[in-house]
Amino acid sequence: MVLSCIKNTDILVSEIRLTPTNGKEFYFDNETLVGKVILKTKGTISLEELSLSFIGESVTSQHSYPSSAYAIPTTITNSRILCKHVMVLSSQPNEELTLADTENFNAFDSTFFPVSTFSFTFTIPDSLPPSIFVGSGRIEYYLLLEFMQHGENAKEIKKLPITIRSSVSPPVNPQDNNYSKKKGKLSVNVKMEPSYISSEKPELPLEITINNPGKQAIEKIKVIYTLQRQLETNKDQDDLVNVTINATSHMQKEDFHANYLFGIPQDVLASFPSYTYSESSNILHTITVHYVLKVEIYVNRWFKTIEFKIPVFVANKQ
Repeated sequence: MVLSCIKNTDILVSEIRLTPTNGKEFYFDNETLVGKVILKTKGTISLEELSLSFIGESVTSQHSYPSSAYAIPTTITNSRILCKHVMVLSSQPNEELTLADTENFNAFDSTFFPVSTFSFTFTIPDSLPPSIFVGSGRIEYYLLLEFMQHGENAKEIKKLPITIRSSVSPPVNPQDNNYSKKKGKLSVNVKMEPSYISSEKPELPLEITINNPGKQAIEKIKVIYTLQRQLETNKDQDDLVNVTINATSHMQKEDFHANYLFGIPQDVLASFPSYTYSESSNILHTITVHYVLKVEIYVNRWFKTIEFKIPVFVANKQ
């Protein structure tokens, strides 16, 4: 291996290329990344001068709004490294560099300056939090290429953001869930079996039983599929599917029993699986992706009389 006296400023063009991409927009945990580092430099560069790392980071921001109209709002950003893994780079003969390795061949024209290529293979760690945005916080992952010269601090050459999706299997022994509530003379039971969904099982079987001895007029039953996310102290939620059933029947029966199949569209299922990450009981180290099925019973037009919040487990592999 030839050691050189190349400087960070002597690196003219740099690229981290994952191959093959095949139009992929995200990678699963436990998936293997294969790629190249391509550098155009003013001199020969060695492996000892390069470091390529896979880094996961939690980033949160806090906004301060001063009471004075003339003061400027401030934002404090905090970041925390969730994981860092240094990859092993291997030298690759320059003749293996092809036009497909870069979108701009002129930038890598080695007529005047040498082009160095290095290959790497890396398996993404298992059970990582997914790449998500929650309020003013986010989980981000990236490949970081750094230049290291003896006696100096490492300097960033290239940063390649990548999106990570958690890979989650269905529960081994899914259980049926029964929920009951009563308000006045009205009592409702909701049964869901089993309470998980995936791309192969995109429907939730719901069984709703209403005991209504007072024969109150039930205006409607609403079923809402909600995504709830938490990143440290940041929380948000989105209603992904909202369905109203029996909205026009104005049920006024002493007893009511019905079975429904609540279907989740594939594009909704493809978002994020269920995920929980927590270090002890410290809320600052908590990351969750939860789903809830809300079943709301309306006795009059505007106000829900009884509400259920049923946790739903979302898997994305079998």
